Amino acid sequence: MRSVLLMLFLTGMCVQTAGAADSTRVLTPEVRARKAIKQLGDEIERNARWVSRRRSFTMDGVPYGLTGVPVLYYSITSGINYGGWIEVADYLQRPYRYRVNVRWWLSTRGKRKNQLRTSIPNIGGDRVSVRFMTQDRRDIGTQFFGIGNDTEIKADQVALNPDFYTYHLEQQRTGIDVEYRVVGNLEVFGGLRFNRGLVSRANEARDNKDYFVFKDIGTDDELAGIGTGWSHFMVYGLIRDTRDEQEVPTSGDYFELAFLRPLKFMQPDHDFTRTTAIYTRYFSFRPSIIDHGKYLLIGRVVLEKLDGEFPFYEATEVGGSVHGDNIGEAAKIRGFESRRFADRAKILCTVELRRFIAARRIRRQFIQAQVIGFTDFGRVAPKIRDLEFKDYHYGGGTGIKFTWNSQLSLRTDIAFSREGWQWYLDMGHIF
Repeated sequence: MRSVLLMLFLTGMCVQTAGAADSTRVLTPEVRARKAIKQLGDEIERNARWVSRRRSFTMDGVPYGLTGVPVLYYSITSGINYGGWIEVADYLQRPYRYRVNVRWWLSTRGKRKNQLRTSIPNIGGDRVSVRFMTQDRRDIGTQFFGIGNDTEIKADQVALNPDFYTYHLEQQRTGIDVEYRVVGNLEVFGGLRFNRGLVSRANEARDNKDYFVFKDIGTDDELAGIGTGWSHFMVYGLIRDTRDEQEVPTSGDYFELAFLRPLKFMQPDHDFTRTTAIYTRYFSFRPSIIDHGKYLLIGRVVLEKLDGEFPFYEATEVGGSVHGDNIGEAAKIRGFESRRFADRAKILCTVELRRFIAARRIRRQFIQAQVIGFTDFGRVAPKIRDLEFKDYHYGGGTGIKFTWNSQLSLRTDIAFSREGWQWYLDMGHIF
């Protein structure tokens, strides 16, 4: 036994001595210089590759990304839809010096979605960022099915009136956030929101109607009040973003905790608060057992509660910062009708697996393609503590996503649930 221990001790000493010698060799000035040069060369190569996947043209030595597509299609509910999407970004530094996105989307039957979105990171150094967004939207197919997790769609009523659950919803929304990086990837943010909603029943005059508002009556909720009017808020919270990229992330995570509080001195028509938590995690792997392709596994959880008096459509949306607006807008259970479940508290979860099937340069433009499989599940309840791990609604499906210059994404999904199936077409990055 002693001889074995002596051998192990001597072996360890030899290894330690060799390691020390190797360490001494690595730390010589010549080796350090060669290592530093190699690291610098690798970093320059990575940055050049990163820029080449985003650059559309170069002007005065500045690489710019410019992407845009026209919109033209026909829908039974909204008629002929037409418009466009365009975005420009300055990529002189990572992730960009500024980015401007414009969307305009109209239809022959009155639907519209016009949006201006700008982002300026790293102002005066690398700690302060500013984000701004303004929207003018009119949805002629907004639906409301009632309060609670167990609401049912009454087929007999829909047969008599296809617009039984349908409303027209006009929204003007403007938000501005200022973010400050405290340390590492941790940021605090604060901002303002100015929202206006106009609600009308399909084929009915708006001015003479009362519309659903969640309103505190003792310990119970009832549907009452006017669904139109202004809501003014301040928003603040925390963001932790360790994603390797903002546009096409393949690793890291995104966490956001946001608090929305009314600006009562402005006498808003609706007085309510919103607390939102969003967590998204990205795992990238290449399982040689299956094939040699690259896979991306994404998990996301959204938890939210509302308090006070608010219009029905607020219960079917998700808040948060301008930074995470795309994440919040896409928080839904795919496979069900839009805005299917509404209440004061909600939990929404997504698990999505993406497979990169192509990454090609076509006429100096970098195109990526992914096939996707996903499942969504969640539920609503009157209070956070009532969000039990039961009675969840499930949906799932598959899709395909194309990304142009790591800037513009086009995605189409088909999803199924116990209530049927839905088809989705999205522009921009869902998450």
